[in-house]
Amino acid sequence: MQKRGILILILIISLVTLLNTEIMFSNAIDDEGFNSVAPNYDYRATGFNPQMQINKENVNDLELKWVHAWPLPEAIDGIEPRIGSIANPIIVDGIVYNRMEDLKISAVDAKTGEDIWSFQADPYLVNVEIAKRNLPVNLDFYPSLSSHAHSFSYTENMIFAPWPNCQVFGLDAKTGEIKFRLKTPTCKDLEGNAGLFKGLQSSGPVFDTNNRVLIYGTGGREAVEGGRGAFRGYNLDSGELLWTFYIMPPQDVGDPEWTIRVSDKGWIQGIKATEIPEDVLRNDWGECPDNCGFGKGDVGIGWGQWAVDEDKGIAYLATGNPSPSWNATYRPGPNVFSNSVIAIETKTGNLLWWHQIVSHDLGDLDCSWNTVLADVKGTETVFKLCKGAYLYAMNAETGELLWSTDYHPHVKRGNTGPQPNFDFALDPMIKEDMNKPWVSYPNNEPNWRKESGGAESDVAFAYGKVFSTTYHKWSLQKITAVEPSMRNSWGRISLYSEQEFASNATVWAHDAETGELKWKYDIDNVGIRGGVTASGEMIWFCDTDGVIRALDEENGELLWERIQGHQCPVQPAFGADKDGNIKIFSLIGTGGILGRSEPIPGALLAYGLSENISEKSILKNPIEVVVEKEIVITKEIVNPISYIILGFSIVLIIISGLIFRKAKN
Repeated sequence: MQKRGILILILIISLVTLLNTEIMFSNAIDDEGFNSVAPNYDYRATGFNPQMQINKENVNDLELKWVHAWPLPEAIDGIEPRIGSIANPIIVDGIVYNRMEDLKISAVDAKTGEDIWSFQADPYLVNVEIAKRNLPVNLDFYPSLSSHAHSFSYTENMIFAPWPNCQVFGLDAKTGEIKFRLKTPTCKDLEGNAGLFKGLQSSGPVFDTNNRVLIYGTGGREAVEGGRGAFRGYNLDSGELLWTFYIMPPQDVGDPEWTIRVSDKGWIQGIKATEIPEDVLRNDWGECPDNCGFGKGDVGIGWGQWAVDEDKGIAYLATGNPSPSWNATYRPGPNVFSNSVIAIETKTGNLLWWHQIVSHDLGDLDCSWNTVLADVKGTETVFKLCKGAYLYAMNAETGELLWSTDYHPHVKRGNTGPQPNFDFALDPMIKEDMNKPWVSYPNNEPNWRKESGGAESDVAFAYGKVFSTTYHKWSLQKITAVEPSMRNSWGRISLYSEQEFASNATVWAHDAETGELKWKYDIDNVGIRGGVTASGEMIWFCDTDGVIRALDEENGELLWERIQGHQCPVQPAFGADKDGNIKIFSLIGTGGILGRSEPIPGALLAYGLSENISEKSILKNPIEVVVEKEIVITKEIVNPISYIILGFSIVLIIISGLIFRKAKN
């Protein structure tokens, strides 16, 4: 009887040990960069792909594998399409997904570059005339912001993308068939709305799959006629509306306590909102009736990937700029929650904290592109780069500012740029600053502004650092009126000038904990749009002259570059083909990107390692890649300790068998 007890104990130990070994094997293959499931790689929007097949040792063995040329745009009836693609590719199970500016979604074989399927909404799905009759949208203006797709999303084997009728469709990732749609359009039945929306918000939704929530919202019109913006939570299975979080007061009646009511949860440019004089916060967005009603200001959700902590049920969202963008005559105050990062509960939409990075924006300095959630030495941290040329690191639990950078020209290159340019932040402690109608007030002289504020890009968190990019290109402007009758006015016009100022760009590397600058890489006469991807211990980006580059993450040294023939709208993405070979996917072409060549449809380029390269320089980790019914398994590299534990488990099982046999005899 005693021997049987010993036998049972040994068997239990053996099973537990084998289970632990299985877990170690599973962890070893958990994330090797084969699937890039989001615009910024993962659902925390880190921009870091951990693959090591392509690395510093073999980067010069990269070669162009294929080119997938994009066709001319095929417009949805009633919408003037843009050209090409500016959407970050998503790579899952050996398939590259992309979205065109005409809103078409494509699935391409990552190994060959051949089409698998494509989807364009039929008139019964997106009917512009019906949308204009039934929804508060304006789809008639040009260039059409209702055909402007910065990104899309993926989860649970579905591709999710927004459409001009305030709708989100979920497509089967293998076939392109519609499997999901919202029960309530994002712009429908919004309380206190007096304006119109552009219909399509240009990025995809985010998800909390644990709590079965999809989060999206309304796109800002960025003009006089804009509507009341909001985030909305939907059931991920049924599409039913769960909650609405408004990001500005009711446009029809206003709310004098709008910002005061949430001041205990908020920050403005690093200052606790409760420390800001109450008369600055009261009647934020304007006092009714003078500053209420149609045409008196709007704000939409920020485009770019937001971060979600599914374990805690928290989404870290970002917002766009207040509008009209350059003339704030009818929107006094800080304009909370514009240009902000907002932490909310995914199940309820309950506000946890907010931090406004650019208050009372007078220059289209929205907080778009990605919002990063990162663990920095045990401290959950949110990183955000807004177009106002500030990179913020905030405590993810409270929203408190940990550190920030200043990327203005006098910091970057030692000069302040052409004059006058009014390139400085307003002080949220001073009421006059928060009520300033436009940058050159009380005069209205022509003045210089940085196109896109100085930053138009995602950031990446990797190797204990935060990597960002900036570019400076000056243009001359003059402020214009924004009366309610001027429905399409943004509040400024561009002016011709015989003076030309060379643009320039910089890649920055900061210590993620302290913000200390580790290195920077300057480029003259070009810009950078889209930001960076971190992978293979390198920092990858494209510039507006069509050059793709890789820098050493440790020191910023240039390791590799290629001329691609046309402008790059976004940073490259990494993912595996169906054989488990990592490729780099880079977009070229398109139009509407400041300071670049004429628009063309462009193409998707795929780079991979040469087949003649030595296997020693390829660090190939295990993964199972599923493409429809085909399964391809590559070599596995597992921690040697796992083999020791496995061998120990087998020995225990053999001993158990011997003891059992002896006991039986």
